[in-house]
Amino acid sequence: MRTVITNGRIITATDDFPGDILIEGEQIAAIGSQGTFASMQSDMVLDARGKYVFPGAIDVHTHMELPLPTTVASDDFETGTIAAACGGTTSIIDFANQQRGHSLAEALQSWHTKAEGKAVIDYGFHITITDLASAPEEAMDEMVAAGVTTFKLLMAYPGTFMVDDETIYRVLRRSARLGGLVMVQSYRPNLSCSYASCYPGGRGCTACYYACNTGGGTTLRRPCQLRPFVACCRCCSCERSTSLGRDVPAISLPG
Repeated sequence: MRTVITNGRIITATDDFPGDILIEGEQIAAIGSQGTFASMQSDMVLDARGKYVFPGAIDVHTHMELPLPTTVASDDFETGTIAAACGGTTSIIDFANQQRGHSLAEALQSWHTKAEGKAVIDYGFHITITDLASAPEEAMDEMVAAGVTTFKLLMAYPGTFMVDDETIYRVLRRSARLGGLVMVQSYRPNLSCSYASCYPGGRGCTACYYACNTGGGTTLRRPCQLRPFVACCRCCSCERSTSLGRDVPAISLPG
């Protein structure tokens, strides 16, 4: 199917100009000035006069149909991706979470099952590692072969998602060999419950509580302290809520 978007104001990474876009199937085939594709036979012509035409956004951190100890995320891959499309997001990367006692392959398949037939936009996955005893580091190789090159580790939620420093080190080491990226969600796990209990009625989930819980940069540095023992490992923080932690992710990247 050939589609032409005409008369729009095209925004790219480097340019801003009036023009037309030629789409073959689901891929942009060419971009030109207004009228460039007027003589070509097309199946659909969309008049974008008075509108901006820009690349679809990519949301790299979503949680569709995420199971938690007491609830499940309200959006599934249908409602969540419809909402995303309405806002101009055309791709998401969701987190496939390993359940303790299960393999990484099972986690990935579970999330594929959640998404298939429901998602209305493109999607990919990160993999959240919780249990290396059930999925040794070698299982990360299978994930990379399946197209998943990013691995998430959490330093909170004991009994469900939280991992220890040994697990962080082992995942960093394996990821370095694979050329993957490790994402660490940094918290002060031993203080999480104490902070929350100081705020009855759920008020512990405030910006102030969150900043205290992430340790003002202290917890962000913990994964980085392991990095010198792992050559050429890429690691970043998923959470940066304070100025003290702002520059920490740079420490974890190879120079």
